[in-house]
Amino acid sequence: AFLVRSQEQHKLIFHPNVLLTLCSLYFSYLYLILLLLLFCFITMKSQKWALRKKIGKNIFDLSKQQKEFESNNIQNQILDTDAYKESKYISVYLSFENEVSTDLIINDILNNDNKTLFVPYINMNNKNDRMKMIKINSSIEEETEEIIFNFKTKSISVLQPKNPDEREEAIESGKLDLIITPGACFDQNNNRCGRGKGYYDSYISLSEKKLSKRPITIGVGFSVQIIDEVPVSEYDYPMDYVITSNSHENNNNS
Repeated sequence: AFLVRSQEQHKLIFHPNVLLTLCSLYFSYLYLILLLLLFCFITMKSQKWALRKKIGKNIFDLSKQQKEFESNNIQNQILDTDAYKESKYISVYLSFENEVSTDLIINDILNNDNKTLFVPYINMNNKNDRMKMIKINSSIEEETEEIIFNFKTKSISVLQPKNPDEREEAIESGKLDLIITPGACFDQNNNRCGRGKGYYDSYISLSEKKLSKRPITIGVGFSVQIIDEVPVSEYDYPMDYVITSNSHENNNNS
């Protein structure tokens, strides 16, 4: 019997063997749940890794002329959006060879007295605060320097702002209206697959907590970076807009 009645205490009590059985079943259930979550996590990581590899090859196969054409098209679309026109404090990534160029946008901001430019600074020595957005006053050439990042599979060269600790940081100053965001790929629902380090997702999450108003996010990608569906988790932030060269902006708020 699962339960026995104590005549002295006049109440139902569990038999010890039944308690052990129930505890064993409970922990077995938890173990299966953890295994399932781990399997889903590993599967998603594998899917994202495969996507990054495939999309990276597709970008590599684009001609220089095609990249320039698409970059100019995308930037001109951004410059024409209300989100950009109405934003004063804007974060823009410093593009390299296989990313959509941001040169036109950066020049437009630096030549506009009503706009302020912030660019990413990556601190590889601080796991809890890896990325900041640092203010650029007047010149990318004079206020940034080339830094080599060594990863397990490759090394990459990126431009980073000089003397970041002495400069204004967007969230710390409470000034950030728009984040123009790169990515490995995007889908029609404006979901984003990043480079795998979580820099932008963490920064967007921090901006939600620290700023009175969450910044608008615009994801940008070449036409080959738009796919049917991006695998996402609860930690992946969708973009408000995604702009590519073969279509106008996708609005996540509509």
